[in-house]
Parts: sequence; structure tokens; C-alpha cells
Amino acid sequence: MGAAARSRPLHAKYAFTVHDLSGGIREAKFQKATGAEITFAIGEYTEGGAIAPMKESTRQSFSNVTLEHGVFENEELYDWVLEAGDVMAHVPEGLGVDSPDHLRNFEIRQLRRSRSVLMSVRLHNAQPARFKPGEFDNTSDDIQVEELELAYEYFTKKLGW
Repeated sequence: MGAAARSRPLHAKYAFTVHDLSGGIREAKFQKATGAEITFAIGEYTEGGAIAPMKESTRQSFSNVTLEHGVFENEELYDWVLEAGDVMAHVPEGLGVDSPDHLRNFEIRQLRRSRSVLMSVRLHNAQPARFKPGEFDNTSDDIQVEELELAYEYFTKKLGW
């Protein structure tokens, strides 16, 4: 007679948890998070009779964060994505003015194998840039999402807890 198999808990697969610091969306879990990159624009100028130009950073830009292969327990995240696309219903005064509920502050926590927090990245004034829902299957009770890309104004990073 064969040995009974034990199932692996699904939550252990997800190493990144996303928390809405603005309230509303409770938590989502993802297997992969990429992005959170700063690019500096370098300006050049010359003074007096300088042979070589002086260089200094002028502006910075932040790349979008992509969260992949995730689950969330309710439809709050999905509803927020849909609301962001329906501008006229949520911003009746017109484009260019974000509603208070549109921009959110998120904290992405990377977990160790022991489930303690290794690192956290806070995205300030984030909004959805792209959303790809998951496959339609019956392998989980949670709502699945293949990819969620977030645009944001800036991020802060904190190591350990």
C-alpha cells in the first residue's frame, strides 16, 4: 500500500506580498516582482575655458514595477484597476485631475523562506499601467492574476525588519 501524499500549502509559493497603505485593498500575493529602478538624466555644461564638459544629474525617472503570477482573496484589486480605466465616472471634472481613490501607496514585501520580511519597497502614488488576468481554471479558490504593472511617482526601500 502506498504512502499518503501531503499537499504543499499554496501560500508558500508566493514570496512577495503587496499591501495597500492607503486602505481598501487588503493584500495580494505574487511569485515575482521586477522593476523599482531609478534612471538619472545627466546634463552637461561647460564653464569658462574648460576643455571637458561638467556632468551632473538633472532629473530622475522611475520604471514601472511588474508583479507576476499572483492571487488575491477578493475583488478589491480588480475593482481598483477597472476604476482607474473609467476616468469619466470617477473624475467628473475631467482628465488631469486624479480622484483621491485613484492613486494608492503600496508596500511590496519580499519574504524569506521562514516567511519573515527580507526587504520592502514602498511605491508612492501608484496606479495601474497594465493588467493581465490569470487563466480560467479551478486550481485555486483565490482570484488569480498573471501580471499587474504599476506606474508610480517614486519609491523608498527598506531592508529587513
